[in-house]
Amino acid sequence: MGEAGHLNNIPHTLCHLDLYPRNMIISVKPLTNEPTIERMLDLDSALLAPAFMIGEPPVYLWNSRHVNFSFDPITEEDKEVKRISEEATGEEYVRFAYNPVYRFG
Repeated sequence: MGEAGHLNNIPHTLCHLDLYPRNMIISVKPLTNEPTIERMLDLDSALLAPAFMIGEPPVYLWNSRHVNFSFDPITEEDKEVKRISEEATGEEYVRFAYNPVYRFG
């Protein structure tokens, strides 16, 4: 990875390796009905690592009704959820999440 230049200019960041809904306490703001993450749980799997370590696609968001956990959603509704998720997380996260170099690095 290093010789191919995949590690150039990649910052280190706090990574939670078990970042799933089961480890979040979320409340809803009364006036706006917007969800807010109040607490993070299970921090024993948190570490300082290269930023690509955070890049696992949240397939549980768009595959909740399907057995096959795929990067590619099946229904139009799930495709929209994936699009919104990728828009919210940003270009760098998407690059790390889907590029096989970083997924299996």
